[in-house]
Amino acid sequence: MMATFHKHHLQEALTLLNTTPPSLAEETEALASCIQILPPELVNRIAAGEVVERPASVVKELVENAIDAGASSVQITIGNAGNTIRIADNGKGMNPKEVQLAFLNHATSKIKHAEDLDAIFTLGFRGEALASISAISKLSCYTRTQAQPDGVQLVIEGGKLCHFHPIGCSIGTVMEVDDLFFNTPARLKFLKSPKTEVAQIEEMVQGLALSHPNVQLSLAINEKLAFKTDGQDQLKQTVSQVFGWQPESTNALLETTFEDPLSNLKMRAVFASPAQESFHKRTKKAWWMLLNGRTVRCAILATAIKKAFEGLVPHGVYPFCAVWLEMPATEVDVNVHPTKKEVRYAHSEQIFKFVVGGIRRALQEQFHATYGLHASMQQQPVPQPLEAHQHAYPAFATPNTRSDFTSAPPIPQQSGMFWRSPTEQPSSPQPYPSSNSGMPTQTALAFYEPLSGTGPSASPNTLQQRQWRVIGQLFNTYVLLETPKGLMVVDQHIASERWCYEQLVTQSTAEKPVVQPLLNPIVLDVLSAEQMAILAQYQPWLKERMGFDCQRNQTDNLWLLCSVPQLYPNRKTISPVQQLEAVLEQLAQTGEAELDTELLFATLACHTAVRAGDVLSQAQMERLVVDWLACSLPWSCPHGRPIAHTIEADELNAFFDRPSLPVSSVAVR
Repeated sequence: MMATFHKHHLQEALTLLNTTPPSLAEETEALASCIQILPPELVNRIAAGEVVERPASVVKELVENAIDAGASSVQITIGNAGNTIRIADNGKGMNPKEVQLAFLNHATSKIKHAEDLDAIFTLGFRGEALASISAISKLSCYTRTQAQPDGVQLVIEGGKLCHFHPIGCSIGTVMEVDDLFFNTPARLKFLKSPKTEVAQIEEMVQGLALSHPNVQLSLAINEKLAFKTDGQDQLKQTVSQVFGWQPESTNALLETTFEDPLSNLKMRAVFASPAQESFHKRTKKAWWMLLNGRTVRCAILATAIKKAFEGLVPHGVYPFCAVWLEMPATEVDVNVHPTKKEVRYAHSEQIFKFVVGGIRRALQEQFHATYGLHASMQQQPVPQPLEAHQHAYPAFATPNTRSDFTSAPPIPQQSGMFWRSPTEQPSSPQPYPSSNSGMPTQTALAFYEPLSGTGPSASPNTLQQRQWRVIGQLFNTYVLLETPKGLMVVDQHIASERWCYEQLVTQSTAEKPVVQPLLNPIVLDVLSAEQMAILAQYQPWLKERMGFDCQRNQTDNLWLLCSVPQLYPNRKTISPVQQLEAVLEQLAQTGEAELDTELLFATLACHTAVRAGDVLSQAQMERLVVDWLACSLPWSCPHGRPIAHTIEADELNAFFDRPSLPVSSVAVR
């Protein structure tokens, strides 16, 4: 209930109101003594905390200013652990009026309107760098334009102008920074060791040199030249000069250019192949990401590089990779971080796919050039989901069905320079029985059928078009090939594992995986209660994405395995139930959302593939090689082990003191 408002209440309110203004005036006067407008030099010292984290930050800002000024040559000299910095460039320089304005806060020549923020083409644009640096150091600037007969010298100490007068100097700008952080002892106190600070500077300048291969950059530390680039815009040459690598070894790196005219994306990249272990590192610092002339930290690009090498190198290994990405300035926001190290894209998924596709295409092309396997192998299709009739194998009679590796077809006789196809031998048995026979397989590799297109009706030039031929098996482990470059030794297990892995990946992304129904479903009575619970939870996903069709028997409430992915052959080493258990184990650890499919498929492929020690027929070896070379990335197994090694013909000739091979002996060239 609302209380009655009496007349004396109004009188009390008016009395209180009349006494309020004096107390407010007193409080306002007290506040006025606490809140003050900071002087400009103090503002700049505070702003310097964001822009100038350490000596490397100063180097970055001054070099980027030099490049924005059109310099084609920049010399960087570092002394006293980065507390003394000299940057000299041959850019357009500044006239006397511009010099005075350049050191004012928020003074810039790179932005004039708010709309300019949506399309930034320069490296620096905030107008804070020079004001911030001069506020916490003793800075001297010497500069001259082509239109001026003399240059000017400007000296600022702790944000205060000390000298400004004409001086003779070359066209361009020289910035000398001394006693960095002399008036901010707290910042000076938290700098790392001199060795660490110098290393940070060197890494920073390396990124600047890589991001501008068309600019000649040199870095001298304590009067000793660390590196110098020639500014010729040759990427491999720039990489070699920046890191001090020998040119002959750097030339072995892969280089690619990839463009998409529709999205105006362009990528150039220099990177190591999976076979170049000397360029593999244990840290992601081996990856350099350069966007529109900036060195950036970018999760999108880092994930794309990781994806491109996925399944090609061991876990935790990072091949050297430098990616130069160019895109419209309107499609990227570089104003996310005060130091512009981080960026934001308008279409991040498009960029991710673009970078992955560019690197993988280069890896595919380089593989054939590296191993001497050219046009005929490049015509092999990218692995597609298996059809029902491909690589068929019998239904699993029992989990312990044995494979007889001694019953392989006999090796066919050599005819001229090439082996005749196994199907041309009338007495050769079929490599595998019918997939619906219900009988256990009696061949080593039921899924390795004879090569298609090599029978009596095939073109006589089919075999001659290949760039290789199988010449035998060594230690029942290595398949030996003659190639244009020499003797190639292929590890049969690793090559088979690569093919199995890519088939698993392809099947998992297919609309519907191809499965092999089991004539006699397997009772899953060996599963634990936890495994059965996981199976019940993920049963639709296992069927639709993996090809394991498991049904619950309503009578006795037991699970039955009714079909498996058609990829899996009938092998004595691991049964379909063990394959399923491997999947359930990882699902129990991570769940479907965080399932490490790369590790899962690598594990399944390893269990499924041909083993070292398996005796292979000629047909099976050829099938294995064809499948391996048809892989999209045939460099290594999903665990990163190399698949093939070539002993080049020149090496063999040198060992036997033979000048060259007879022309008639080169069978596959």
